[in-house]
Amino acid sequence: VHGDFHDVDVKFVAACCPRCRAADVHAEHRCHRRVRRAHQAHQQDHPEKGVRKLRVAVDPGGCSGFSYKFSMTDATDASDKIFSHHGADVVVDDVSLELIDGSSIHFNKSLAASTFVVKGNPHAEKPCSCGTSFTVKGMS
Repeated sequence: VHGDFHDVDVKFVAACCPRCRAADVHAEHRCHRRVRRAHQAHQQDHPEKGVRKLRVAVDPGGCSGFSYKFSMTDATDASDKIFSHHGADVVVDDVSLELIDGSSIHFNKSLAASTFVVKGNPHAEKPCSCGTSFTVKGMS
C-alpha cells in the first residue's frame, strides 16, 4: 500500500509466536505514518540513537482487567516481535502478543487528543467505555 490511503490496514507478519505459528498484527496507515514521524523527529535530536519504534504492551489493570500501553522506544528485548512496514517498526513482547494477536493498531487524532488504539481484538470482551482496557475472553 503506497500513498495516502487512510483507511487501509496493512498486515504485519512476525516470524513466529510462542505457539509456533505465524502471528499477525495489523496497523492502519495513520499508525505507521505517526511512528515514522516520531522516529524522524527523534533522529534529528538524537542522531546517535537507534530506530524509534512504537511499543505496544498489555498490562494488568484498568477498569476491565487488562489495559493497552503505548510508548516510543529505541530498545528491544530478545522476546520482542518487531513488525516493520513502510519505514515504521511496531514492537510487541511475546506475552502481550498472545493477547493482541489478530488486532489492528490505529492512530486517532482529534481536537481533544491524539492517541494509538487497538481495535478488533479477537481475544477481548467487555471493553470499558474509555476503550483502553478489556477483559480477556474466557476469564470473566
